Amino acid sequence: MRKIVLFFFTVISVLKIILTVEEELKFLALPAPLPDFDMYVLSIQWGGTLCQSGNSHCHKKLNTIPKNIFTLHGLWPNLSNGNKMRKCNPGTDIKIVNDGSHIFTEMETYWISFTNEDPDFWSHEYNTHGYCYTQKYQIKDPKDYFQYALEIYKRHDMARLFHKTLGDVSGSHSFDMDDLFHHVGRATKGLIYELVCRNYNKRQFLQEIRFFFNLDMEAMDIGRKGNCDPSKPIIVEFQ
Repeated sequence: MRKIVLFFFTVISVLKIILTVEEELKFLALPAPLPDFDMYVLSIQWGGTLCQSGNSHCHKKLNTIPKNIFTLHGLWPNLSNGNKMRKCNPGTDIKIVNDGSHIFTEMETYWISFTNEDPDFWSHEYNTHGYCYTQKYQIKDPKDYFQYALEIYKRHDMARLFHKTLGDVSGSHSFDMDDLFHHVGRATKGLIYELVCRNYNKRQFLQEIRFFFNLDMEAMDIGRKGNCDPSKPIIVEFQ
């Protein structure tokens, strides 16, 4: 009888240990909560640079939109201390589907992918960045995130940024960094930004401009100037 009782309590103890370990493993498997973002980065991209890679799909897409405009790369919730947010949606990706509504019609012009299918690009941007926005403000429809980003982009007329300072130009143009900063500053009137470049065949091309905003969408300085080499000309290819 005593052996039976001891065996019973031993089994109970082992089960408790197993359950405790399982609970601890479940806890460890849960993703750490995302830090609450305190700023935004709004990034616009230049198709002429992205098409330097020679991708035929890229050139076809470039010819479907108005000439010499910046398109949206994304609106990214971020941390003003310099740390990047990790992917916002830790679960199964939410697939963004073009339902034919007005917002997607606009995105087919102003928020396109030069290398992939647009819905794949939009899904990536939403799950990596936009999910933080909709969760923070308890918004159910992902389209609200895209609408908000487009509103900021249109408010500052970012598509026509170079049109406002350079006019109707074509061909390849070279700028030094100070000159390019001057042109962008004149067009955006007080916004704070960085220039992002990419090198092809040992030449430096402007790829993106990234603007910094606080949560009220006011210009914010976080001390970044981008990755462009100030000792080399920055090339912009116009159509």
